[in-house]
Amino acid sequence: MRVAIIVHEFGKTNGHGGIATYAMNRTKKLVSQGFDLILICFESSFEKSQAHLFKEVCFIPRGLTSLEIARWLTGKLEDISPDFLEITDYQGWLC
Repeated sequence: MRVAIIVHEFGKTNGHGGIATYAMNRTKKLVSQGFDLILICFESSFEKSQAHLFKEVCFIPRGLTSLEIARWLTGKLEDISPDFLEITDYQGWLC
């Protein structure tokens, strides 16, 4: 099963909050259960040492408006075609 995880930050680095920690803990649990994971997040908010947990990591382009991010995400989700979608925080990106 392919699970796409959309989050604005990922990992336990300085400045990251509860959402990043939740996403990392959730990821480790899903990996232990045999899921193939695809992470979608901002590159500047990704803990690169955790890349091994994912089959693929996709970075949201910087400088886009919320509507442009929603359009980009729609196209990316069509491309990767996940079986499930985990959205750990909602910023109005999926319209």
